[in-house]
Amino acid sequence: MLNCDRVLCLRFSGNKTSTVVTESLTPDLPSVLNETFTEYDFPQEYYQRYCQGYPRIIPDITQDILVPCLVNYLQTLGVKSKLIVPILKDNNLWGLLIVHQCSHQRNWQQSEVNIILSLASQVSIAIQQSQLYHKLEEANHELHRLAMVDGLTQVANRRYFDTYLLTEWKRLAREKLPLSLILCDVDFFKRYNDNYGHLQGDECLKKVAGILAKLAKRPADLVARYGGEEFALILPNTDQYGAITVAEFIQEELAQVRMIHPNSPHHYVTLSQGITTCIPLPNTNFDLLIKKADDALYKAKAKGRNQAIFYQTEFITN
Repeated sequence: MLNCDRVLCLRFSGNKTSTVVTESLTPDLPSVLNETFTEYDFPQEYYQRYCQGYPRIIPDITQDILVPCLVNYLQTLGVKSKLIVPILKDNNLWGLLIVHQCSHQRNWQQSEVNIILSLASQVSIAIQQSQLYHKLEEANHELHRLAMVDGLTQVANRRYFDTYLLTEWKRLAREKLPLSLILCDVDFFKRYNDNYGHLQGDECLKKVAGILAKLAKRPADLVARYGGEEFALILPNTDQYGAITVAEFIQEELAQVRMIHPNSPHHYVTLSQGITTCIPLPNTNFDLLIKKADDALYKAKAKGRNQAIFYQTEFITN
């Protein structure tokens, strides 16, 4: 529309530097995209005028009172004339919309200046809308995260546990790969709460959740708070030996932490764990998997707690 040679947006940063964030130019000209400038490249009196919304019209850069090194730089780019319009956002200087004429010197017409001023205003509106959209995306992402995470322990909540287990169940049924589940229960947790109070009990659950999350290392593994003092680990593509190994690591890590529990016969906070593994079958659900893990957990408690019991999940087919 302006029949010019280069148009660019220069964005100012909080550290008093500025960067060319986008540009459009004729093919034979050098690019300045991502070039960075310091505050010394802009005379203070010009910068203040930009902050007030005033444009600068420069028909001949050699006749303009600029920083000498900036004049030299512009000449290396072939710039002969220049038009600068500030981009304001919330009455603050966001950046500059700059037009270069390189093929010849140009006496900018007021109508052309008005066009660039109008474009700068549209850019400012677009920037605000983009930032609002970005903030909305961040808020939605955080809401989605909160909907999946247990507020106390910061691991997955029961709702997401059910969703994720169903997803992995269907996937592994298609791929005919094993799926393991570990259900954990903090031993004698009511006694711990009665002795230390609920706040300290909450801290205990956080530490246990942290240990589980640390040992469920693979991206596909999921740790969830299953109930009050119960946790669950979904271990996709993990056979019984892998699941038992994870359970053993959990017992060892918890033993090293040594959280004192005076009302437990083990004297420290311990876990009972129920483990099960199966290869999911198509058109089945995961209820049997959970039941087997729960049965194994019950057996671990009945045998004195602070241990892990494995039950195989097997489907009866016609």
